[in-house]
Amino acid sequence: MLGDLTFTLGRSLGWLLTPATLCLIALVTTGILLLRRGSRGARIIGGSACVIAVLLAWYPLPTAIIAHLERVPGAVDWTSVKPGELTGVIVLGGGGAIPGSLTEERGSVQLNAGAERITTAAAMAHRDPRLLILVSGGWAALVGDGPGEADAMTAFLAEQSISGPRVISERRSRNTRENAARTAPIVASHPGRWGLITSATHMTRAQAEFTAAGVDVVPLPVDYQTGTAAPRLIGFDPTAGLNRWSLATYEVLARVQQALAGLG
Repeated sequence: MLGDLTFTLGRSLGWLLTPATLCLIALVTTGILLLRRGSRGARIIGGSACVIAVLLAWYPLPTAIIAHLERVPGAVDWTSVKPGELTGVIVLGGGGAIPGSLTEERGSVQLNAGAERITTAAAMAHRDPRLLILVSGGWAALVGDGPGEADAMTAFLAEQSISGPRVISERRSRNTRENAARTAPIVASHPGRWGLITSATHMTRAQAEFTAAGVDVVPLPVDYQTGTAAPRLIGFDPTAGLNRWSLATYEVLARVQQALAGLG
């Protein structure tokens, strides 16, 4: 009984004291004060603040958007790929999955969210000793300079005993369009079927960029953020909500930008 109480109390306090929850409480409190004491304009702002706070915390909504983004036409489960079926796979960096600067500073490879991109490539390489691994990603920050994700991914592969000529690094690209443009000539020099490994939310946009660059790829999406079960309609968690809204908003805006460029 005491153990259950301690567990419940710990989880509740952990949820309540997260920065996202505290910000949500502050936003709702401000909204209520404006609704009660403010002018008509203040009440509108207060009401809007409360609605926004609820929407940010109600994570099933951004989860549904992410689930839609993760639907990739023609997607192939990488575990179904047989040895010799592909010449190689292109692994895209992005989102800090394997941060180059942090890996350099710590002296060992650091894996963050989205690391399934490179761990999947490593697993495929072990299953097929002739498979080429083309890692793509440079320094993508607006300021400064340092080792890119391709360097960190190459280091990770070396830790998994995957190295030598079969590992090809493209270290200059800063976004998905540059990934496609800079890897296209490398792929052309190794004829055959190539797979593309990136996060499921990113795959449709990435595949469009590679098609525009003249590279026909087999989509091998990984790093799914949603399952196959019916989505839940009830669920409030400010931290999860903010994280999922950030992911969904970023990808939706990126696809709008891509569509405006004529690739959507």
